[in-house]
Amino acid sequence: MPSATLPHPRPRIRSAPLALFVAFALACAQTDALAPALGGAHGQPVPGDGDSPATGGEQPPSALLRSFAVTPGTAELTTLAPGNTVQLSVAALDSSGAPLQVTTPVTFATSDSTIATVNSSGVVTGLAPGTVFVTAVLQVKKNEFGSGLMVARVRVPTTVTGDYPDVGGVYDLTATYLRGDDWGPSAGARHVAVVTIEHLPSSSTFTGTFSAFRAIEPDGRSFDWGSGSVRGSVDREERVDLEFSFGQNTAVELLATGMLNANQITGNLLLPWYAASGSVSLVRRQAP
Repeated sequence: MPSATLPHPRPRIRSAPLALFVAFALACAQTDALAPALGGAHGQPVPGDGDSPATGGEQPPSALLRSFAVTPGTAELTTLAPGNTVQLSVAALDSSGAPLQVTTPVTFATSDSTIATVNSSGVVTGLAPGTVFVTAVLQVKKNEFGSGLMVARVRVPTTVTGDYPDVGGVYDLTATYLRGDDWGPSAGARHVAVVTIEHLPSSSTFTGTFSAFRAIEPDGRSFDWGSGSVRGSVDREERVDLEFSFGQNTAVELLATGMLNANQITGNLLLPWYAASGSVSLVRRQAP
């Protein structure tokens, strides 16, 4: 019996590659759609990749630092309160010019801590006369993905001056009365004396002595009030207040208020007991 040859079944090899190709294409399309959402499109680093791993699910900042400023831009201090401190304030702007919240601490340093110190809050304190630079340093992420740090540094020139002008020394005093009465010096009368003031620029007060305090009337008559003491004060604006007392008398006999100009104090004179007033000049013949 002739045998019949059965046809071989048709192979189905081509259907499998087609299914794989479709699945691969769909997977690629989904990956491309997610890339912009991850922020890692085309060569930009993605949080968690490379040297900037994502930690704790924190979102990267959306704004970058454009400028960093410190105020005041310069500072002038003294070595005693109240003018011996200044508070530095920092401000940062983002790439759009809007204020940027600084979440990392700003560090401060001074170029010479013997002249001025600065604490972690940016309070600068003057210690001794001189000039220093106080530096504020801010470290922020270099880009929105946090890869690397960018350092912003600002230097504030700071000058520390002596607290009070030194009025110490030996002075020749001349007090001229512009107004007087029958009981006191008449108009045109003068008081002359040699005054020695002891003073240090770190103090606002001073004491001293005077000798040969002589009253001279316009007609030439004169009499000596004797020696005594002087006390007073000087402020940072170089205003000087003087109080003179004579002998054992603790009552103030003569008051003078003036301004220190180089080696001379000039100002107003008052003799309270006699309601007399005038002008006063102390010329320093010898510096301390």
